[in-house]
Amino acid sequence: MIRQEWFALALLSAICYSITGNAIFYLGKKAGGYNMIALNFVIYVIVGFVIGPILMLTSDSTKTSVVGEFLGTKNYNNDIRRVFSDRKLLIKAVAGSAMTIFANICLYSAYTSAPNPGMCDAISSSGAFISLILGSVFLGSAIGGDAVFGMLMMTFGGYLLLPVKK
Repeated sequence: MIRQEWFALALLSAICYSITGNAIFYLGKKAGGYNMIALNFVIYVIVGFVIGPILMLTSDSTKTSVVGEFLGTKNYNNDIRRVFSDRKLLIKAVAGSAMTIFANICLYSAYTSAPNPGMCDAISSSGAFISLILGSVFLGSAIGGDAVFGMLMMTFGGYLLLPVKK
């Protein structure tokens, strides 16, 4: 088992999001300009049909599954029941879902006019700054020098992706 599961999952997420960004860039710009709201809906439907069964098959609250532990789905079914039985948690989940959908529609729409999808992803990743600050304010997370340095590197990296005018 990987000791730093979060790192492996974040890296896998980055790879998948980069593939997604390029696919959406192609569909939005090269393949006839699909409507981004419709495309977002189709992607969520496909994700639901693929991820739902995987999560249910790897979830077992009575025993430990290596795949379930890696994906964080050990108590998937119990957690769904918990979310729907706690009104405050459900409101937060609905708000988070709405923001995720809105963020994806904005990002997908940005892909249609950007010179390349990497630029949109670099700017979208600046949300890490906001997460760092919100985590500090609301969750009491410490902001260390390494986090500040990492955010500065992300900013500089995003700047390097900007197109050079000739």
